[in-house]
Amino acid sequence: MIDYGNNRLQPDLVKLWISGTEQEHIDYSYGVVNQSTGYVDATQNNGQIGKATIYVGGSSSKLAEQRFSYDSLGRLQTASEYD
Repeated sequence: MIDYGNNRLQPDLVKLWISGTEQEHIDYSYGVVNQSTGYVDATQNNGQIGKATIYVGGSSSKLAEQRFSYDSLGRLQTASEYD
């Protein structure tokens, strides 16, 4: 299942279901991320993913959080992963 949660038709939630049970889901946040805190400023949404939060075994079991920063030309500059 893919959910498009904003008017830009950017997927903000992707879920993997097997035999009626949610196995994994990823929440996407678009905008400029603060690498230290994980806060994403969605007012600066230029279409790039600022943060992806990954859950396994249902919504309550967070596996990891990935944070992405870009340079002035929109190229990936930093990719970090936190537990």
